[in-house]
Amino acid sequence: MHRRQPLRSLQVQGLRVVGSTFSMICPLCTIANLVIIDMAVNQRELRLHSCSRCEISWWKADGENIGLRTVIDTATVRKSA
Repeated sequence: MHRRQPLRSLQVQGLRVVGSTFSMICPLCTIANLVIIDMAVNQRELRLHSCSRCEISWWKADGENIGLRTVIDTATVRKSA
């Protein structure tokens, strides 16, 4: 069994205390086994959440849910004419 690392932010819904660490709970299947990836894209902090069981995934930026279209727009580099 691996140890979960504490989350840096507690402003996310669905947290569960496991010992002295926190793990997120999937809103669909309620398992506490999520993959969370933080990344900086074009000066914006994005966080991908993905459930290992049901494969649902969602994105957050600045503590708010954002859609995949917003993630793509954030990552797209536009060439000037």
